[in-house]
Amino acid sequence: MKRINSDGCRCTRQCGDSIIKNVLFPAATVVLMLAFAASGCSSSASKQSVQESGKKSEPALSESERRINVESFENVWQVVNDTHWDQEFGGVDWAEVRKTHKSLVAAASTQAEARKFIRQALGELGESHFYVIPAELYDDMTGGPRGRGDCGLRLRVIDGRAVVVKVIPGSSAEEAGIQPGWEVLASRDNQLRPFIEELSIEYADSRTITSKLSIAVRGKLRGEVGDELPLRLIDGEEKEYELKLRLTEPSGHKAVFSNLPPAWVDITAKRLEGDLGYISLNTFLDPTFTMGEFNKAMTQFHDCSGVVLDLRGNGGGIAGMAPGIAGWFMKEKGQRLGKMITRDSHVNLIVRPRSKGYYGPLAILIDGLSASTSEFLAAGLQDLGRALVFGSRSAGAALVANMIRLPNGDGFEYAFADYESTGGSRIEGNGITPDVEIVYVRTSLLAGEDAALTAAIDWINESH
Repeated sequence: MKRINSDGCRCTRQCGDSIIKNVLFPAATVVLMLAFAASGCSSSASKQSVQESGKKSEPALSESERRINVESFENVWQVVNDTHWDQEFGGVDWAEVRKTHKSLVAAASTQAEARKFIRQALGELGESHFYVIPAELYDDMTGGPRGRGDCGLRLRVIDGRAVVVKVIPGSSAEEAGIQPGWEVLASRDNQLRPFIEELSIEYADSRTITSKLSIAVRGKLRGEVGDELPLRLIDGEEKEYELKLRLTEPSGHKAVFSNLPPAWVDITAKRLEGDLGYISLNTFLDPTFTMGEFNKAMTQFHDCSGVVLDLRGNGGGIAGMAPGIAGWFMKEKGQRLGKMITRDSHVNLIVRPRSKGYYGPLAILIDGLSASTSEFLAAGLQDLGRALVFGSRSAGAALVANMIRLPNGDGFEYAFADYESTGGSRIEGNGITPDVEIVYVRTSLLAGEDAALTAAIDWINESH
């Protein structure tokens, strides 16, 4: 795999049981939890490392604080013991881990040290998706506005900066003249560069650090519909702007699932120059509406020379929709996009081909915020050799995860189901490596270029 930037690309790979029944693998939860996650379960990136770089050291723990930390450790151990999909814990003696690390936590002299020992206990599992999040970061990332208001900006962290990669048409951000490539310096009173720097230390060992940081800064743009969001930005010439953007209902079709908060399905289908079909989809929800729109588009694209499926920023949703969409592109029956593994069952994601599918070149676009169901679909079609994947490494959030708050105030994210791709790969904690990897580059964004889409179009044209 050759990693490249958005000024060019190189293709390194040639493209040549039952559907899960209306089950929501809670992608919104998985992605939110990913944003909370610390860099790992070892001692490599704790608050202590920040303090050692010049911050004031922590005070010694009192006896009551030590007891609360032990209680927190017991909570962590018990949750893993009760919910981990592998009852053998990958060969780890989980009971022995409890004995060994409980005493270490009890003897810890500072909060950072206690957290380090809890992380070390989790590190025995050898998994990348069990995290303890420092209370102060948990508060910072979960506090503040929680509304659904949208200003129309889509951000990614590029070289330690919160950079605009997309401006939603018709939004207040577009009305204000904000362009892709601009950097958001501050949102309300939140200074984003220091925030990103601090989180970067927490995430230091994570393979999907860029995804985690991008998710975190996205949360700084939340607010209630009707509110004004104060922002400070700089453009490509380093000119500074102070703006207030009106927060509105998100664009698209409002979808409600079970007792979860509403989400908005934004699906765009159009023909591009060169007779190419293009579909972008931001979430897998409301199957009746979304599959209806997707089916309508694919029927119109039947004679296209190629199709681009844009899943950048798509955080997932209902897992059973992935095989339904894949059915448009597969001829052979009995193929699967992978399987979900819980302690009690395996669920195969079986593809059911359409009677009149599309079998021409298929390009899939992903980035660091493509997660969950997006990863099932992209990884499955990639493994089956049916699609070429373009863009940057995906979020690596392919598990069903949950978050609890520990008695000591720290957050704890844990997964209780695993996903295995068609080719036997684990996506969680690793993400999908695109066939043609094109990372976001600020200069290209400022120039109005969509390098991943351009590379996908070039590949389709060269396929004929």
